[in-house]
Parts: sequence; structure tokens; C-alpha cells
Amino acid sequence: MARRAEGRGRARRHRRQGEGLGAREAPARREVSRQGREGVRTVRRCGRVRHVRRRRRVAGALPRGTAGPLRLGEEVQEARRRARRRMGVRRERRKRPAARRGVRPRLLGGGDDEEEPEEEAEDRMIEAPGIENAAGLDREAKEELESLLGVAARVAPRNASLRRVYEGDFFPPTIGIDPVPEAARPGSRCEWPRKAVDAVAKRSRLQGFVFDGGASDPTVDRLVTDRGLLGSYNRNVPNALVHGCMFATVNNTPRGASVRFHSAETAAATWDAMEDRVGSGLVAASVARAPWSRAAPAAMQMNLHLPERVVVLRRAGPSSWEAESLPHPMGRPMMEAFCFQPSGMKPFGRSRITGEVVSLACDVMRTLDAMAVSSALYAHPKEYLLGLTDEQFDELVGNKRSVLINSLLMMTRDEDGRVPEFGQLAAVSPQPYIDLLRAYASLFSGATSVPLNSLGIVQDNPSSAEAIQAAREDICIDAEDLNESSRTSMRSVALMAMAVDRNVSPDGLTDVQKSVMPLFADPSKPSVVSQADAMVKVAAADPDFAGTDVFYEGIGFDQATIERIASERRRRRHERALADLLAGGGGYGSGGPVDDRPMD
Repeated sequence: MARRAEGRGRARRHRRQGEGLGAREAPARREVSRQGREGVRTVRRCGRVRHVRRRRRVAGALPRGTAGPLRLGEEVQEARRRARRRMGVRRERRKRPAARRGVRPRLLGGGDDEEEPEEEAEDRMIEAPGIENAAGLDREAKEELESLLGVAARVAPRNASLRRVYEGDFFPPTIGIDPVPEAARPGSRCEWPRKAVDAVAKRSRLQGFVFDGGASDPTVDRLVTDRGLLGSYNRNVPNALVHGCMFATVNNTPRGASVRFHSAETAAATWDAMEDRVGSGLVAASVARAPWSRAAPAAMQMNLHLPERVVVLRRAGPSSWEAESLPHPMGRPMMEAFCFQPSGMKPFGRSRITGEVVSLACDVMRTLDAMAVSSALYAHPKEYLLGLTDEQFDELVGNKRSVLINSLLMMTRDEDGRVPEFGQLAAVSPQPYIDLLRAYASLFSGATSVPLNSLGIVQDNPSSAEAIQAAREDICIDAEDLNESSRTSMRSVALMAMAVDRNVSPDGLTDVQKSVMPLFADPSKPSVVSQADAMVKVAAADPDFAGTDVFYEGIGFDQATIERIASERRRRRHERALADLLAGGGGYGSGGPVDDRPMD
């Protein structure tokens, strides 16, 4: 206590001395910079400590023996700390920075040059340091591998940005006149880009494979039933729409051929314009945590797909790899691309999340932030009093708590007979924000063909069935385009899978196997009633059409239900045949009517 009192007394003496000194000797903090041809002379004063440094620049470098900027700053800070301790002034606490202050997210097409090291790892494909120097990697494979690594590094930032927009994990950049401060933003989210992707992805559904003459293949059946090929494709369709493409690889495993799908973030490929297919590709075949990568999963195996072989790159250490070359008779890479709206200039397709989609999503988020802040400001009524006297004002200010708690406020007249005016600020209506959101929704619907009802905009007059169908026509066309391009790619995958099981090239398959064709659901998704009515009318015109698998598929039954119906029909035929034999009627071999359909 005595030491603290002595420090306070010393501080008071210093303050009294400072009041008597002139402006030239005052202990106040000053910084004077004089710029000249020879250098910069910086004078800093803190208390009674004075530091003078002269820095001369010679050919862009500091002369020998002088203090650098970092050392000079440290000495000045130390002088300030000593002065505070001598004067008994406690150290000021540093204010905690506000959340998200000074961080501007990187958006598509934006000119933001601000670096974000925390998200830098997400902007790259799964890292594989030292993979180009793998043991056993020949020169040709190394050159192709380096080319693919360059492709992956070039497209990784855009792919990561597209994924963040799809997941809603992005923030709109400032427009220069943003009235909402950074620290007061409520963090509104806009999931409309996800709607633009899912609206098409949900209309592209792979239902199975068909062969000429109703035949089947055990390899394709095993891929569908045991490996879940249909569900795997349907789950990965959004990746093709987000990044413009996805990839499927055919692998030869101990259990036979298998098919795996990869997004553009875990795979890279080059395009062979002469063959109109993938020229080479690199995929992350195995990702797991390792002792040298505890924070995030690391690539443990990478597969390099070349026209005549697959180079398997296995990780042996943090930066050491081992390569193994596995030849195959395909004559092409065992890798196929599934692209959305490909073209000659963009063979790997284009993303469903365009620059217009991102811009509208940012506008919606700004509007939602402004509406949230406006509603928060007027959550409690803002009241005011005008015409108060000085005594009344001091009384109200000194008793704020009682004024807030009491519901009755009484005021007397002043000497001139005037009464203070009491009022309340009216809240701002959210209708302008709602109208703005409706306008953005209309623009977004025009850009993506997503109906307004799917964006949460309720129309005053409900639309008719014809109007709803017309609104969805454009999005059905986009889904049909995706199905057409995916049908060709999926057929190539099925041919390669059957060829892998038989260790032949696709040309060595039978004509029935070459006739394989993927079957996709109707993107328009008509109602069960209208679809069944159409099938019944066709069956009335062609009686042989009734009872076929196509008839039941047209009605809307899935494959499992069709198999149950066929099994039930076979069981009923067997029961009738057995009953006829026991009764001596017209069963098999009795000359009676016989059902000529097979009893398998």
C-alpha cells in the first residue's frame, strides 16, 4: 500500500511539473517526422525519455550500424513502458477485435486480393507433397502427373469457391456504402444457389440398365445390387452441377469390377480432343489420417489413369511415394467424365452456379442483414421528450432506472406555461425489404428457371397446373440435357466394367453386352394419375402392351414392385396348373388351355 501511494504521489508531482513546463519540454507524446534528401529523422518523446534515430537510405538499404524499423519500434515501445511504470500508470488493456472485422470473404469474379491463409488449404486439391518424385515412376508418367497436378492447382480455388457458395458458407463483399457495420451484421445466409443445383439434380435419376431382347449381365447386376451404382450416381449428381463435371473410375478389385465417383475437388483430368474423351486423369483413391497428418486427412493412394495402364501411387511417408504400373487392355483411360452442358470450348462443362447466381445471392444477404438490423433497432420503442427545463432534464438523467420502470411520467409546466412534448418514433416498415426480396427472387428465377414458390415467394393468386408446368419446363430441359450427356458416359462405364471382369477390351464384348443402355427417369415427373391414365390408354390400343415391365414402369412402379408382381403372377399360374392336374381338368398335358408364358 505504501509503495502504491508513493507511486501515486510521484505521478502527481510529474503532472504538476508538466503543467509548468513549456510546450517544448512537455512530457506529452509527440512524433515529428522530417523528410529530406539524406534520410528521415524521427523524434519520439514519451515522459522524459527521448529517442532519436537517423536512417539514411543508400541504394535501397540501411547503412551499417543503424537501427532497423523493427528495432526502432521496439525501443520506442520499451521507452513508453518505462515511462508508464515511473509515473504509476497501469498498462491499458487491449480491446478484443470484433468478430469478422477486417476479413472480407473471397467471392467468384471479385477483385478481392486479400489473402486468407486459414482457408488456403481448402482451395487446393488433397495435398500430396513429393508425389512427382515417387520411386518407380517413369519419365512419361511423371510428365503426365506434373501436368495433372498443375491442372488441379489451377482450378482448385474456383472449385473451393463454388463449393462454399453451394453450402452457403460465404459472405457478401461490401459495396462501399454499406450502412450496416461489420461488427453488427447478423450473419444472414442465402441457400438459393443450393436450390439452383438441387432443382436439376433431383430430376436426374438413374433407374437401371437395359439390354436388347430383355437380356441381363451378371456384372451390371452386381454393380447395381451389391455395389449400389444407382444410388452412388444419384448422390454425386450435385457435384457435377456445382463444378460443371464429375468423374467415374472403373477399378479391378478382388471382388470384380467396381465403379467410384469423384468430384472435381478430388480429381483432375485432361481432355483428348481427337478421341472426344478423357486423355488422362488423377484421382485420390484413398484418404485417411496418418501420424504426420493428425489435423486433416491425407491422401494415402493416388491413381494415375493413362490410356494403356493405371499407375498406383502409394504413400510411404510424409513426402515419399512408391509407384506401381498396372497395364490393362482397355485402350483408353479407365476414367469417364460426366459433364453438364459441355461445349467445344469447355469440354468439362459449366457450373450451374454462375456469376449472376452469386451476385443475386449476395444482394439477398445484404437485404436480409439490413432488415434484421432495422427490426432490432425498433424492437423496443424509441421515446423522446422535447421542451424540458434544465432541472427536469437533470432529474430524468439522474433517475433513468425509475423512469424506465414506472409506467407513468408526470411533468409540470415551466414559467411560460409550456408543457414538455412527449413522443415515440415509429418503426420502419419491412415492406420495402420484402418487395426487394421479391424482385431478387424474380431475377433469380429467370436466371435459373427455379419457380418462385421454391424460393419461398408466395403468390397472391395461386397458379394453375398448366402455369406451374410451364414454369418448370426450362428446368426440365436442363435436366434432360444432363441425362443425355450422362447416358453416354454411363454406357461407357458399363462397357468398361463388363470388359474388366472378362479381361478384354470393350470391342471384345458380345453384341448383347454392347447394347447396354442406361435408363433415366422422366425429368418432368408427371403425377401418378396422369401417367397411369396414359399407360392405360396405350394398353387399350395395344393389348399386348399390358402386363409388360414397360407398362408397370410407365404407371410408376419401381423395379422391386415389378419383380414382386411378376413373382406373384408366376405363383398364381403354378397354383392354377396344379389345381387343374389334381382335378383332371385342362392342365399341362390335358389338352386344355395353357398359359404360354414361361414359368421360371
